[in-house]
Amino acid sequence: MTMGEWIDSTSYRRGERAGGNPRTLTLEVVTGMHITVTKHIHFDDEWTARAPELGIDRVGLGTEDLRVAKTKALEICLNLAKEKAARFEEASHELKELVWQDRNDA
Repeated sequence: MTMGEWIDSTSYRRGERAGGNPRTLTLEVVTGMHITVTKHIHFDDEWTARAPELGIDRVGLGTEDLRVAKTKALEICLNLAKEKAARFEEASHELKELVWQDRNDA
């Protein structure tokens, strides 16, 4: 999979032609981190997004337009990644302080 490029990852039925209207597309953001947009059976014609590495199981994107769906999925993932990065930064500072305290207590 090429990073930065949406790939048709639809599971086509036998005899169904690939390259038509994809129902699932996946983007590899970085190695081991993927965003998938798909038309899920329980969401009618609405696109949904998954990004397991960010903790997103399935979220409705409120659109039937693939281009809009991809943009919304990217925005959701970007905002969540920023929130997680800020929390990890905060945890890093706190851990550094705890390590310093622990070393000085010894």
